[in-house]
Amino acid sequence: MAVVVPSIDRQERLSALAATGGLHDAQHVLLVTSYLSPALVNACRRLGVNAIDESGNAFVKDGNTLVLISGRPRATEMRRPSLWSKRSLQVILALLVRPALLHESRRTIAMFAGVSTGTAHTTVQTLLQRKDLIERGDGLAFTNFDRLLDEWVTLYPSLLRESLKLGRYRATEPNWWADMLASNDEWMLGSESAAALMTNYLKPAVVTVYCTNGIPTQMISRGRLRPESSWARSHLPMSTALLHMPPAGSAQTQTHCTFTSTIALAPGLSVVPSSGTFSSGGETGTVSCDGPVRGIVPTGPGTLGVEGRYGTKDPDTCFGGEGEGRFSFTFPTATGVGKRSNVFTFSFSLIGVSNSGFSGDGFGGGFDDVQPEEGDCVVHPVTKIAVKGHGTITRQ
Repeated sequence: MAVVVPSIDRQERLSALAATGGLHDAQHVLLVTSYLSPALVNACRRLGVNAIDESGNAFVKDGNTLVLISGRPRATEMRRPSLWSKRSLQVILALLVRPALLHESRRTIAMFAGVSTGTAHTTVQTLLQRKDLIERGDGLAFTNFDRLLDEWVTLYPSLLRESLKLGRYRATEPNWWADMLASNDEWMLGSESAAALMTNYLKPAVVTVYCTNGIPTQMISRGRLRPESSWARSHLPMSTALLHMPPAGSAQTQTHCTFTSTIALAPGLSVVPSSGTFSSGGETGTVSCDGPVRGIVPTGPGTLGVEGRYGTKDPDTCFGGEGEGRFSFTFPTATGVGKRSNVFTFSFSLIGVSNSGFSGDGFGGGFDDVQPEEGDCVVHPVTKIAVKGHGTITRQ
């Protein structure tokens, strides 16, 4: 096990770490730090602490094997390129909430983040230099998603939040917001207020509201909110409302799609209950969408493929059933092609489609028409169907 300590500047700290951190277990513990001076290497030897630094200085003893390296100069620290600005925060948030953008062009990233293409390019290049992103054969990938998210959350209040402020208001009733609902995701409460509704005991001093289309006038009138002066903010201990535009990428974007596919069933559906598999035989179907699809911005219709199992809960018949599967699709984009894949569950009936539909993580839809192409359900099992349907992506 490696114990990482960013910096050890004196022997007393090393002795304290050895006493409290279990570093004497030389067979299982290795201390890793930025630099070990010759005096610290000697201290590691005296204390029996296996250790190594970024410059290659080390004391490691394992049975009859001894590694002792001392006196190497401190490694030149690489300065991490400057990254954090209002616009770069917007780009980084877009990548964090929609990782599929890592496979898209800088222009597409800029469009989602609401910044210029140059800003998106500079931000991505800086993330690569800082090793927050790495290049792979199929695009970019995060090296440490959680660390980058923590940095963003830490800097958001000081760098970005103030520029998103729409106004500050004061209410006559402290709980004016508790029973107010938004329509069409027009606005949403901040974390402290939302937690108060869930716990029934928190009392937020400031109610933060994130708005998608400017200040909601209906909220202002229903809550009887009044613009707050600096004097009132300092002297009146009453509940206030702080309104912000949402950060880039936080607003929900719905995309509507239609599709067609011919699907083979094995062993097939009939009046006798059965379970089996289905497949379109690759991306043989078609799909068209009116907006972005999980980070892809289509420039035309795409291809669709499905496969999976039916009768997963109990054997199915032509009259109805359920199942699970995976779909994949490929869309043309301005920079080539974009591919995506996801899992879904579904219910169906070959005798009417009123109770048919499918759903998955952030999407759902229905079957508009299902026609048997091989089989009749009674004499011969239905082994091939033609499906037309529609779907809506509610979360990108």
